[in-house]
Amino acid sequence: MTGERKREKMAAQQDVEMQEAANTKEGFYRVELAKTAWEVPSRYQDLSPIGTGAYGTVCAAYDTEKSVKVAVKKLVRPFQTVIHAKRTYRELKYLQHMKHENVS
Repeated sequence: MTGERKREKMAAQQDVEMQEAANTKEGFYRVELAKTAWEVPSRYQDLSPIGTGAYGTVCAAYDTEKSVKVAVKKLVRPFQTVIHAKRTYRELKYLQHMKHENVS
């Protein structure tokens, strides 16, 4: 690859990153982890992948507002089908009722 071609590719990548940053909601930021774009609230910093399963990916993060380590889960197409939507709803309801120091 020529030097000119490399510069063009880098410029195109920077344009994409700037466009993504412009589309990010206020109070959020974008980061790419495990070849997946994450858009998370700014309070969650230092994201690092923990694991991936059939329904999504979990990352460790640091909650700067509460000064604690947390896990953030990104679901893959949670409303793709009625079945997926029901599973998503059920998981959220379970988490809502859990009384555990690591779930909030």
